[in-house]
Amino acid sequence: KGYSRACSHSCGCGAMEGNIRDADTPAHGRNGAPADHAAKMEQALQADAASWKTPSCLAEIPIAEPSEMPALDLGPFLSATAAGREQDVVQERKRLAEQLRNIGEKIGFHCVVNHGVPDSVLEEAFAATRSFHALAKEEKLRYEMDREGRSGVGYLGVNNWKLPARPRSNCNECFIVKRELGPRNITLDHMPWPEDVAEAAFSGAEFRKAVLGCSHAFERLALAMLPIYAEALGLPPEYFDSAFASPMYRLRLAHYPPVTSEFGINPHVDTSFFTILAATGPGLVIHSPARDQWVQARNITGGLIVNTGQLLAQITNDRWVATKHYALNSENEDRYSIPFFFNATASAAMPVVPTCCSEEDPPKYPPVSYLESQGVAQGE
Repeated sequence: KGYSRACSHSCGCGAMEGNIRDADTPAHGRNGAPADHAAKMEQALQADAASWKTPSCLAEIPIAEPSEMPALDLGPFLSATAAGREQDVVQERKRLAEQLRNIGEKIGFHCVVNHGVPDSVLEEAFAATRSFHALAKEEKLRYEMDREGRSGVGYLGVNNWKLPARPRSNCNECFIVKRELGPRNITLDHMPWPEDVAEAAFSGAEFRKAVLGCSHAFERLALAMLPIYAEALGLPPEYFDSAFASPMYRLRLAHYPPVTSEFGINPHVDTSFFTILAATGPGLVIHSPARDQWVQARNITGGLIVNTGQLLAQITNDRWVATKHYALNSENEDRYSIPFFFNATASAAMPVVPTCCSEEDPPKYPPVSYLESQGVAQGE
């Protein structure tokens, strides 16, 4: 955390790399400005995604082997942490970090089991997701995204062109909430929570309760995993504490209607630090670096899927991979998914970590925060 060197980029800003900077201070300047860098990265990603050869028939895509999507058992680590058994915590954290290091560097996707998120929380969240998307379209459009000051939150309809923006539309509908404490102070109280719809037996209060319960459970899990990520990167377990003092996150309640050969979500990589995903059935397709082939995500009973995002890849100097992926709709049944996009505090500018750079391998990226990078690229 304490390393520091003059900026290795050619912008002449004189910034010092290696310490987390708050985005309220001046951003990385001139040609190396994070906002410009993020916009260029998004443009390059869109162009690159257009060249990916993505199969559109789910039945023809093989299911990932265990080695292509390993499962990490968090149970012993979480139990030891809750009981305050420090020696066991250290041992279990080391065990998981060794596995996670290989996943981060070579795969980008894995599952977690015995993760501590209660089944009841997930069941209620999926019930809330189904009940909202069962409402009439006119009712859902009352909460439409990017209207009446709703930037990046609220309802996004089927065949949308946002998140990600691609030449083809995304054949899903979703309701998104986010929390972004800091300069803009976007709290969950500011979300466009749906109201009761008596004729549909829809309870706005129950919907909000279920969504908040899921958000809080996923946040607890994400924070619990941070020391494992730190150790996997050869850093002290508390390394990420300051950057994630008030983590920003998005929760997306998505519905994929039954259609043939459509992208539910277009090919992309996540912009998050990492993403946690719960889903009701097959549809997620990931790229297997090992065989350079698209594969279906494994379905592990009681498991949650976790994948590396661009922010984590950048602060590892691209040592870790943010794996490309997309979602296909089922031909004959509705699919629901709840991804939780986990990020550092929105104003915390994160540098390349000291264990992933050197004089011979200097940082490729300037210290960057969400407000200066992903937020700009996504039009926020």
